[in-house]
Amino acid sequence: MTPLTPNAVLSDHASLRVFDRLSLSHREIVDILNSEDPELTLTLGVNKGKKHRLFYSEKDDECFVAVQDEHDGTIITILLPDFDRHCRISPDVISDFKLSRRRQSCV
Repeated sequence: MTPLTPNAVLSDHASLRVFDRLSLSHREIVDILNSEDPELTLTLGVNKGKKHRLFYSEKDDECFVAVQDEHDGTIITILLPDFDRHCRISPDVISDFKLSRRRQSCV
């Protein structure tokens, strides 16, 4: 069984990226990342103790990647998927995830 990552907390840097890149509030992002609903995020991989988690912002109609320290839960940064060089993401994965989140928001 994989150990759970501690609850997400935004670093100062991640807070700035939220302000720069998203329409969601800090609280909304933390709520998404800390949700027990497995449909809200998709773990793309782990690289050197950093978990890369895809999530969808309905307000922005865009997917983002939260880079999270696997040990203490700190969100280090928030990236657009094309900026995530460590976990190369297929455009199909992004579009499928976005489509599934759009469908969920319509239900």
